[in-house]
Amino acid sequence: SVDELLEKTQEQAPTDQRYAVITFDDGYIDNYEIAFPILQKFALPAAFYIATDYVDNPQVPWWDEIAWIVRNTQVKAVRLSHWDSAIDIAKGGISQRIRRLLSAIKSDNSESMESKLVELRRITCCSMSKEDAQTQLFANWDNLREMSSAGMHIGSHTSTHSILSHLSLTEQKKEVIHSKQRLEQELSKVITTIAYPVGNETTFNETTIKIVKDAGYKLAFSFISGINTSLTPKH
Repeated sequence: SVDELLEKTQEQAPTDQRYAVITFDDGYIDNYEIAFPILQKFALPAAFYIATDYVDNPQVPWWDEIAWIVRNTQVKAVRLSHWDSAIDIAKGGISQRIRRLLSAIKSDNSESMESKLVELRRITCCSMSKEDAQTQLFANWDNLREMSSAGMHIGSHTSTHSILSHLSLTEQKKEVIHSKQRLEQELSKVITTIAYPVGNETTFNETTIKIVKDAGYKLAFSFISGINTSLTPKH
């Protein structure tokens, strides 16, 4: 469990054991409807990282809207006004095409995500209806309370799933602190861990790490592969 992992990291004692922690990002409804019953059946602990604004205000998140646009547009290439070159969204399988555009948009920190989405909708002539955009894709607070009461670990995935390194100091603090407060308010538990949205090397920085520590989080998850050397044996 994440609580056991926290104990290990706080002890800073080397171990020669292999451990696995099961984690789920974002808080989709299938986490509750599909994963949660399976975890209970086999008595497995897991952690669920929640982007709280999508619980409070049901909507299709930006990464899913981008995928929807790739699936539905007739445009074959995308070039935002501030990009040097276009991204081909016509060649390859659908997953490859979506990943290609998502990668370009995620790595672009020159404008806000909403600004990029506004331009993307315009140049692809593709925009969701209001009804579709408000589709309930995520678990609700009752679902999360049930999971938490059953022993599942609930952590923060920020408020809006914004890429933290693209934000100002004030914006980062708001994302990190507000999500923690909302989870604690709804679940009546202290929130001790966070998972960085997207989570690669470019999506958080030293400023982010300091904000996370100052906010009272004890552990943060990234999407960077490798070995946590603080838990490996010292010879």
